[in-house]
Amino acid sequence: MRFRYRLAREITEDQKKRMRLYLHDTRGWGALGYELREVTDNRRRCDVSVHLLEATEMDRKYGQFGHLKGMSITDRGAKPIRIDLHATNWFVPPAAFAENPDAAEDRLAQYQAYVINHEMGHALGYDHSKAVAGGPCAVMYQQTRGTGLAVCEANAWPSINADNS
Repeated sequence: MRFRYRLAREITEDQKKRMRLYLHDTRGWGALGYELREVTDNRRRCDVSVHLLEATEMDRKYGQFGHLKGMSITDRGAKPIRIDLHATNWFVPPAAFAENPDAAEDRLAQYQAYVINHEMGHALGYDHSKAVAGGPCAVMYQQTRGTGLAVCEANAWPSINADNS
């Protein structure tokens, strides 16, 4: 299945580079048969647009939904589907997100790879899954709410455990 995405203009080139790296990693959605293609020409249509929004903008857009405070959000009802990444968390992962010491990446890279893959999973049609203690978290588990040995080990990669299936 081919999915075309666009990274919004407000995202710096450095952050776009990181997002591309995570979305096109061999452990990502491509390993499950999805072809993610970036559309850089703003005149061409895309399936998903990715935005990096400051906390104040996230609160303005989603503040009426208290359970979403501090979360990144995918709006599947928008055309194109809209992913709003919470900038505060993008640069400083939530305290509940415990680093997986066995991962090759540092905590920030683990979180960034997780959140972009998690939200892209929503765009692809996946819903949240439950944690299964004693192994890697499913990428569709809400790891922003907590990871660790008692819950599951932080995991950014869909090919390792997309949704506990």
